Amino acid sequence: MNNNRIFFAVILSGLLNLTIGQISVFAQSTNGSYSITVSTPGTLSQIMEKTIDNWSDVVELTITGSIDSCDMNCFSKMQNIEKLNLKQTGIVKIHGCADLKKLCIVTLPTTVKEVADSAFAGCSSLHDINLDSVYKIGDNSFSYCREIKNIQSSKLKTIGSSSFWGCNKLETFAAPHVITIGKSAFCYCDMLRQFDFSSVKYLDYDSFAECYNLEEAIIPNLESLVNEKNTLGRTFIRCRSLKNIYLGEKIEEIPSYTFYGCRGLTTVKIPLSVRSIGEWAFGDCQMSSLEIPEGIEKLNKPIYSGYGLETLTLPSSLKTLKIQEGMDGTIFGSSHRLKDFTCKSTIPLSETGLDNSGLGNATLHVPAFAINNYKNSEVWNSFGSIEPLDEEFMRIEIGSDFDLSCTDGISENAELILTNDTTRQWCSEDPAGHLTFSADQSLKINRFTQFQNWAINIDTNEPYSTTLIANNVITADSIEV
Repeated sequence: MNNNRIFFAVILSGLLNLTIGQISVFAQSTNGSYSITVSTPGTLSQIMEKTIDNWSDVVELTITGSIDSCDMNCFSKMQNIEKLNLKQTGIVKIHGCADLKKLCIVTLPTTVKEVADSAFAGCSSLHDINLDSVYKIGDNSFSYCREIKNIQSSKLKTIGSSSFWGCNKLETFAAPHVITIGKSAFCYCDMLRQFDFSSVKYLDYDSFAECYNLEEAIIPNLESLVNEKNTLGRTFIRCRSLKNIYLGEKIEEIPSYTFYGCRGLTTVKIPLSVRSIGEWAFGDCQMSSLEIPEGIEKLNKPIYSGYGLETLTLPSSLKTLKIQEGMDGTIFGSSHRLKDFTCKSTIPLSETGLDNSGLGNATLHVPAFAINNYKNSEVWNSFGSIEPLDEEFMRIEIGSDFDLSCTDGISENAELILTNDTTRQWCSEDPAGHLTFSADQSLKINRFTQFQNWAINIDTNEPYSTTLIANNVITADSIEV
């Protein structure tokens, strides 16, 4: 009989049935491990205080039942907790675990849709957490969780700012449906090698900054590399192992410093949708070739520096290639390794975008009908040789003085346009296109357009206007003035 009493006493010491007012509680404890059933949300603190001597006694905690935000605020009191199991709670949003330095494992229910801001920030031992049901991860939610290595989530769509900042053991992130990634989200994730960018549309300032081991960024649906509130890009700054990038065909801007210090890049294909490239977007890179796509009209800031380009291609749409006042250097850096330079601009630009260190050893390729204009240009005649491009041009826009002395390379389906700078209402320098057609042969084109939206000469109060002087026959299927 005595033995039976001892036996039941031992059982009761580990199995507690408590009644707190109208709250029925079942609590089981073994060496710092507690299993708590909560039937009324908001009562976890009362239950734990009746169950434990000190909050620091809790090493493992399993909760069953219904808990709310007030209950989750209690987690921060358990400074020695290592395992937290909430699988049977039915919560939708998790928070309250910030700075639990010993927390290693967290089990969440499949009902969880959101990880709140700073929910696990500073949990430096956390290495195991299931996020498969989560749709949104808030700002700073896992910052400095230095033991996390792999993340998987089949439903995740939004990753907040600084959410994984400093997670320097994170290697892979498999979340194929992520759309938005906030600023500094993966900054200083030194070991991150793989990320599924397949659904990503929006990145931001420093999103993957200093991810030294990230090898590729294939982002076919990308629409923006910077939030409108930020002025700098830096999205992939100093991703030194980045070798392969694809930015889709939707973005219109590559912001400043986007790929600065990505020394693993050897070639870059800039999308045709891009209309502007920011300062040092490819600074301190080691690419051997660079092609600026059609559609870009102005480059006035340095965008590349490195060992020096071997090949460079500029589009026919480019109208301004000149470092803006107050800036040093050149747009494309040194020409000492340059071999081939292709410039499709009809009018020779005011600068080459390179220093003069290697121009004499390089070949310049220009439109065949403009070759004499380049040879007569003091800016462009420093190249070792100037050769005509073996291609036909469909659009020829004249916005300054131009002598068309031959028709080679002009398609019969081409559009010839005389235009001027419509942004300059009053000016001292003539902004209009003046075409002299001096070729020995006639010219056949599809369309001729001449704009007459005048700018006023501020010195004489006389209008500037486009002009055409033709010494031979020009025929066009349609004409508009």
